[in-house]
Amino acid sequence: MKKGLSIILLMLMLLSLVVGCAEKGGENEETYTIGFTVNDFNDLWVTYILGAVKAWDEEHPEVEVVLGNSESDVSKQMAIVEDWITQGFDAICVKPVELEATIAMAEKCNEAGIPYVAVQQPIDEADVRISQNSVKTGEDQMQAVIDMLGGKGKVAIMWGEPGTLVCTQRIDGNKNILAKYPDVEMVAEEVGNWQRDQGMAIMENWLQAGLEVDAIVCCNDEMALGAILALEAAGVRDQYIVAGIDATPEALEFMKDGRLDLTLYADAETLARKSLEAAMKLITEGHAEDEMIDDILVLPEDVDKYINK
Repeated sequence: MKKGLSIILLMLMLLSLVVGCAEKGGENEETYTIGFTVNDFNDLWVTYILGAVKAWDEEHPEVEVVLGNSESDVSKQMAIVEDWITQGFDAICVKPVELEATIAMAEKCNEAGIPYVAVQQPIDEADVRISQNSVKTGEDQMQAVIDMLGGKGKVAIMWGEPGTLVCTQRIDGNKNILAKYPDVEMVAEEVGNWQRDQGMAIMENWLQAGLEVDAIVCCNDEMALGAILALEAAGVRDQYIVAGIDATPEALEFMKDGRLDLTLYADAETLARKSLEAAMKLITEGHAEDEMIDDILVLPEDVDKYINK
């Protein structure tokens, strides 16, 4: 009996040691801090990136992701990155306000030995680049518009924020396709800074000026929705093709109601998650592969599929 009791006590002691070791390991588990700065929290599509970042952060208790709002100010974004470098963050992800300025940010991270993830900005100075094929996005958008026009007509373009790579590349893609169609003329282009109210104001000005145009091609959905609201207020919506990019939930509702002609699905969640996964690989393995994400053309017949996304 005493022997049996001794065995039980020994087993309890061993179990206690195992549990104690497990608890100690939990307390000492290494944690990481990743900074993720974006161009502007007020950019609607960026809010979907932020939502995906927060969800990823909650799924990874060993990581703290700190968000940085640059408020469309290059110097503010630089200050955010410099502060994170001073604090010794384990990795920094940057969706830039302006492309050229981020080269200096990447170089500062390199000097400090902090991994730098380029989000939408394939610069050589980054440790890894998670990009969207924005030239192809612009090409696919304009090709779809020209197909709707039957290969001839007049188009006007609304730019996003100048200096951002994604805007420049989307416009380059638009113009690559325009160059192939001599019967399609670009009659106007203006900067709308990704904002709905600016898209609406630009469209109102074009209408008041009597601009002859058949299609409005916008660098994102918010400007496209602004253009649509101006056209509807003037009672002439049915006279124009309007194209956006991003496939935001509201834009897809506009499409479902017959108010938006086409958009492209820009996968904010995949962009955010792949950027953070790359940051973790750089931290823990010292290497991560570049990735390119293609945007997908969305036409009215596809809208239900993307609303469900």
